Amino acid sequence: MYNFQLLLHNYAFNENDVRILKELSPLARTNVDDFLILFYKRIFTFEHASHFLSNDTIIQRHRRKIRAWFLRLFNGIYDEAYFEMLHRISQTHVRIALPNHYVNAALHVVRSFLREMLISHQRIDALKSVDKLIDMHIDALSGIYNATEQTDILKTIKTIHQSLHKEGKGVIPYVQPIFNTRTLQLDKYECLMRIKDVNEIILPFKFIEIAQKTGLYCDLSRLMMSKVLDFFSEREEAFNINLSFEDVNEYMTKDFLEKRLSTFTRPSRITFEILESQSFDNTKALEEFIVMVRSYGCQIAIDDFGTGFSNFDHILSLSPNSLKIDGSLIKDIDHNTMHYDIVENIHHLAHKLGIATVAEYVHSKAVLQKVQAIGIDYAQGFYLGIPQEIGTITCKTSNSN
Repeated sequence: MYNFQLLLHNYAFNENDVRILKELSPLARTNVDDFLILFYKRIFTFEHASHFLSNDTIIQRHRRKIRAWFLRLFNGIYDEAYFEMLHRISQTHVRIALPNHYVNAALHVVRSFLREMLISHQRIDALKSVDKLIDMHIDALSGIYNATEQTDILKTIKTIHQSLHKEGKGVIPYVQPIFNTRTLQLDKYECLMRIKDVNEIILPFKFIEIAQKTGLYCDLSRLMMSKVLDFFSEREEAFNINLSFEDVNEYMTKDFLEKRLSTFTRPSRITFEILESQSFDNTKALEEFIVMVRSYGCQIAIDDFGTGFSNFDHILSLSPNSLKIDGSLIKDIDHNTMHYDIVENIHHLAHKLGIATVAEYVHSKAVLQKVQAIGIDYAQGFYLGIPQEIGTITCKTSNSN
């Protein structure tokens, strides 16, 4: 149960505040319709609102609840049941994945409206009590977000630590095939990191940022690369390894890679993918890294091209072997003419520079056909092949660099 007594104490909310707010009840009833007009005008500027409030029936039900809540602000009863009601509302917000800043923005609308209402009706004496009430709402409605976030972070950190121990069995390399668009033959694999929590496979977006903030990312990355290199060492396939700037800047990672590449069978099969949006942070470190891996015959790809700076001068200085065009541009080129034109221009300019192109996020036959029409060299995506655990692949690529 929510500790409402502590909340009331922290905000010095007292009987005088209760009396003042209760006096405002008739004024609130008179102005509730104006409040609802302003409230919905504001929240529908949020993209999330159009998904959650998706039809008239849902909007009307939501409107009735907001109306009742607004009037209840001034009923003079702020007890355990009232704050438990706020706790349930916050649980609903978390369940539908409503970002906490949306909740804060909505309460800001409430505060602004009430201030205007009080000033226009010469009830400036009530401003302090209203501010206390809204502050307590922000605190109560944000509490479960903080608790949920903390619980999730601690759970993720624990899972990362467990993945790094027990002989590293919790780090699971996955691979996704990349195909030649002209022959539709398998050309190589992109290696993707996953970690395992009991029987659940966890995707990178759930743990990478936390790993980076806690200094655990490079340990995960080296373990991932070690497993990939071990697997492909006695095979023939070509494959791609993703690198972040933490990898490029980390001495232990660079030393690890140099040692492994010096004994690896035909390292020319390896392409290192570097995010375009990160590749401008430390040009010297990146260029030194590229010189090192290229000395072993490895190739360089710029990943997610088109989402970052798209600085072709800098890209040219890195002399990449390929550009992987970001999925946000590829996924709808079968009907988005602007994205089609952008992708076509990227492809033509890359070819003039002697750089191969790869289309990510090819999720349908229609998208693949557009990719082929443009002349993009390679493609990957769920339509062509989903990511699978590295140990399950059996077929060999046609690439034997």
